[in-house]
Amino acid sequence: MSRREADLDLSSAREEALLAGEHVPAIFTTDPDSGRIGDWWDAHSSVAEWAGEGAAFPKMPGDWTTNHTPRRADSGLRRTHRIRYSSNGFSLRMPSAASIHRFAAINRGAFDIPVEATNAEGRTVTAWVRTVQHQPGSWSVSGLGFGGVTDAQVSEGVASVLEARRPSFALRRAGDLIEKHRQRVADEGTRLRGLRSGWISAVGYSDTDGLLVMRTRATTDTHGNPVPAKAYGSMVSRETFEELKTSDRPGTIYNLMVKGSPGQMVRTCPTCSRVFPAARAHTCPAAVGLAMHNPGVVEQDQQAGRRVAVRGIHRRRRRTRPPAGPASPNDTASGERPSVEDLDRHEGRDAGDEV
Repeated sequence: MSRREADLDLSSAREEALLAGEHVPAIFTTDPDSGRIGDWWDAHSSVAEWAGEGAAFPKMPGDWTTNHTPRRADSGLRRTHRIRYSSNGFSLRMPSAASIHRFAAINRGAFDIPVEATNAEGRTVTAWVRTVQHQPGSWSVSGLGFGGVTDAQVSEGVASVLEARRPSFALRRAGDLIEKHRQRVADEGTRLRGLRSGWISAVGYSDTDGLLVMRTRATTDTHGNPVPAKAYGSMVSRETFEELKTSDRPGTIYNLMVKGSPGQMVRTCPTCSRVFPAARAHTCPAAVGLAMHNPGVVEQDQQAGRRVAVRGIHRRRRRTRPPAGPASPNDTASGERPSVEDLDRHEGRDAGDEV
């Protein structure tokens, strides 16, 4: 969260790509928020992903309300209700869980949600996350344009809010978001890697569970009947796993250092081939990846959204940079780059947007 992305966010190249209809990747920024709801949605549009030609992921609209009450959003409707969810010094400002659930009921595939996250040190990140609902109470969330610990914390926070029966208490009950994210990743199972051994075909290790997984080779018994491959789980240290993985004689190391250790029943997912403890509720990453990378909307009209994104860049530029000098004659046909007020008038709304 400490990394500043303002220069990338406010670059002329990004603005030109938006105006030209080219693909623009999602980024994040740590610029402070002005506090006005109109600026909030404009700022998020400026860092969102905008596809070029072809398919595009749906975005949580800025006017998604139940009664479609007239107000000051670009569409003329009331703004989507935002809520701040917080606990233990960490907070998320995002569209309300209720509005997201209503949107998900219509958009069955993956879609993007704007978020503003603030950690215990007071550092804020403005970004988007991509979400998909597998079933009621089960969501997958991943950050767009950012990763690492920030992605883990923000994504797990959003997932906790969406999966909770009482979203306002979700972060209080979630506990350590980083640890909860580790447990969620562990639910995906362990990916095995092949070994050169006469009877061990592959091994893997789960740091979260402290579990070594070994899969045998398929063979035949003394009567010529086929014996399928089978996976076994053993509770050993990572050092033992590394010794086994790098040994020239893995079968011997297994018998000496692993055999006889506490075991755990494991299962293999037929879709992703990962192995997971039988006590865990497996989340297949292959199914999640398929949903996350298959847009639900094809040939989506993004012109209005791109105009809002450019307006957001102009607003940010005006807030975070000193007044610019004389404009270049090549900026526009009139010799000036359009101001925020010009963009507001073009969109049919006042510069003083809803607070």
